[in-house]
Amino acid sequence: MNPFSLTDEQKKFMSRVLDLVRTELASRSREIDEKGLYPWDIVRKFAAFGLFGLAVPKAFGGMGCNLFDTCLAVEQVAR
Repeated sequence: MNPFSLTDEQKKFMSRVLDLVRTELASRSREIDEKGLYPWDIVRKFAAFGLFGLAVPKAFGGMGCNLFDTCLAVEQVAR
C-alpha cells in the first residue's frame, strides 16, 4: 500500500497542465522534434499559463509553486 498521494489541488493542477499540453502540443510534438522547431505560438501559450514562472514567487509575478509541484508540471509536459 502506498502511503503517498497527491492533494486535490495538485491533481487539479496536473490536469490543467495536461489539458494545455494535449490541446497545444500533442498533435505537433513529432514534427517539432523531427524538424527541430521552436514553436513560438506554443511558447507564448505556455508562458500565458504560467509555466515559465512556476517556481517564481507570486510577489514577483510567478505561480509560487514549490519544487514538487514544478516537477509535476514538467512531468506532464514531458509526457
